Amino acid sequence: MKRLGLLAVFLLVSCGSTPMPDDGYGEVKYGMSADDLKQAGFACETETECEKDRSTAGSKDEPSFNKPDSVKANLTDGIVTSIDLWFRTYSDDETIAAYTKAYGKPAICRFQNVMGATVEHHIWSAQNEASITVSKILDYGFAPNTGGLSSRMSNATYRDAERSRAFEAQMC
Repeated sequence: MKRLGLLAVFLLVSCGSTPMPDDGYGEVKYGMSADDLKQAGFACETETECEKDRSTAGSKDEPSFNKPDSVKANLTDGIVTSIDLWFRTYSDDETIAAYTKAYGKPAICRFQNVMGATVEHHIWSAQNEASITVSKILDYGFAPNTGGLSSRMSNATYRDAERSRAFEAQMC
């Protein structure tokens, strides 16, 4: 039911001009194998992660801001189920603004972790329920404030529909 609510909010407020990807990021598609990723130039250090650095990352069909420093494909049972993009030159707020401009206003939910930190998840959902999430720490709770160390770094996580439902059920 939560998922339907988030999807309804997304559909009502979405006004981005770029169609949101529902099959992965750039050349990395949900369902690809490690061998597929290696053929695309990814280095696979483990059976569950393959990565490509800035020199070859990025996609011409993504929004112009979307030039990540690295792209990490996460595999479950041998296939890509989520993709992490890391940006060393954008803050969380800048990344959220860029995705909002491209894909419209996200659904937002807040979560308090075990250290008492409040995390705000900005979630853009595609019609097939795949999603993109950019998370922002609002306060650090009991943990030391490390915001100064990472204020110019952010990430976006692309998830297939199954991982999107699981993430939202756990974190929202």
